[in-house]
Amino acid sequence: MDAPALKKLFLELEAKSQQLAAEVAAAREVTVRRELMMVRQQDEIRFKNARIAQLTHKIPALKRYQFGKKGEQLSGVQGTLLEEAVGEDIGAIETELEILGGAP
Repeated sequence: MDAPALKKLFLELEAKSQQLAAEVAAAREVTVRRELMMVRQQDEIRFKNARIAQLTHKIPALKRYQFGKKGEQLSGVQGTLLEEAVGEDIGAIETELEILGGAP
């Protein structure tokens, strides 16, 4: 090969090398974005699992109160209001559990 042909080959290889380097950089950027997305999703899953556990634990306590001994409950308007509030709390918790993907 003569000098001009070698120079042309060298320039082609250098251009190809730069193109490959750009593709590798783009692939690394995609990988980093995916890793960050996975970390966020894992954090969200941990949060939801913790919230589901909290709510799942709270429902039986509220039901025990709601259906506990009548003698221990408040009477009159206060008792009625408290029973309604407990019932609403249970409903809200069950709705939140459905949204989070846990079974009430």
